[in-house]
Amino acid sequence: MIEKNAAPKIRSDGPGSLVMEVSAGKKQTYKLNTHRTMYLYVQELQLCHEMGLACNGLVCKEEGCVFSTGNGKPGSAPDPSFYVRGKATLGGGSISVMGAPGTKSREFSIGFNAFDEEVRKQRQALALKQGTTARYTHVTLGYIHRQPEIDNNDWFVECELAADTLRAISSAVSSGTLRAMTLGLAMRGVYSDDWSRPSALTDWFLKPNPKDSGTDAPQMAHGDITRLSFDLASIDLHRPSEEDPEQNEFQDTSLTMMTA
Repeated sequence: MIEKNAAPKIRSDGPGSLVMEVSAGKKQTYKLNTHRTMYLYVQELQLCHEMGLACNGLVCKEEGCVFSTGNGKPGSAPDPSFYVRGKATLGGGSISVMGAPGTKSREFSIGFNAFDEEVRKQRQALALKQGTTARYTHVTLGYIHRQPEIDNNDWFVECELAADTLRAISSAVSSGTLRAMTLGLAMRGVYSDDWSRPSALTDWFLKPNPKDSGTDAPQMAHGDITRLSFDLASIDLHRPSEEDPEQNEFQDTSLTMMTA
């Protein structure tokens, strides 16, 4: 039987402020994030044919899962229903659950999937009604206690994107041209114990779930993607040498075959 972590004693200390009893006479204050961006650096992306596949972010052994990073085998751009999985690293600082230093990490599993069409329409209608611009992204950040018998990732980030954005990422991944990706996240529901440190050194915290008996399943944080950039490898479009056998073979193709 797995013993759960004891729930730390945490109380509210005003709007956006929490106080946790560290030990007798000692307390730690956490402040809610209101302005800082969390940056993640993404790597080892792969494509799965459907969201139900059990990809672990490292090696997908399920039939129908397509590797694209480092395998040198370009593929066609997938349908938006494809699910992109990988790993991400926090840009400086760390993340952990309040009162559970053993959960501290900088690594996440990360996934991208297309926004549900009905949700997209609802957001579009609401934005039109309010006279604002609809945001077609949604991010969920959470922690799952690692079970000894299950090789799962502790920290995870799930991103919902517009279908065309997911298609662009998938195309870059499948073609092997994606070299680096950076995400900027505006997350609500995350705290820090010291906002005076530089942004790059921010330590982030999730609040333990009051409904849970410990810190194994803290409250998840939600937010939006404020920045998504990826670096693509350059492609050599120079004309091959006339001595190249493949080029010569193409030149010998009859006009009839090309226009048929």
